[in-house]
Amino acid sequence: MRDINLLPEHMIKGNKSTEKTKFLYIVFVFILLLIISYLSIYVLDYINRRESYVLRQDIQGVEDILSAKTNIEKMEKEIQFKDEIILEIDKSSTNHYLLMQDIEKLVPVGIQFIEQVSEGGRMVINGIANDDREVADFAANLYKLNGITQIWIESAEYTDQIKFKVSFIYAVDGGVLSEVE
Repeated sequence: MRDINLLPEHMIKGNKSTEKTKFLYIVFVFILLLIISYLSIYVLDYINRRESYVLRQDIQGVEDILSAKTNIEKMEKEIQFKDEIILEIDKSSTNHYLLMQDIEKLVPVGIQFIEQVSEGGRMVINGIANDDREVADFAANLYKLNGITQIWIESAEYTDQIKFKVSFIYAVDGGVLSEVE
């Protein structure tokens, strides 16, 4: 069987042209949708790349700040360590001027110092006295100072005056001796 179209020819051609036009519209709309979707994806990709670049810059900035913070913390610890060492040195060192001032307060009237030598926490004092009792009083008075131990009258030479040698160990907190009350 055959299809016989009874419509006039201009209508048949018109139908074909409208079908062609519809097809072209559909293809055009499809291409337009593809172009719009491509452009929207391109714009989204551009925005994502820009945001990712900004984030990378921010992350790099934060990493720089963290490394600087770490360096500062190391330096703070080093400074704190050095401060502790300085404090320890200050505490363990003796102010010999103050030590001698404190000892001078305890010296009886008839004693004169000839020589004083201090090394490694041990002090030796050579002097002269008019009487043995003055030397004994001086040694006894040294016990009145905190931090002075092992007091020895090492020698006493009797001539016109008594030449004596007294030694003791001193350990001082904060570089200052204090009298026992």
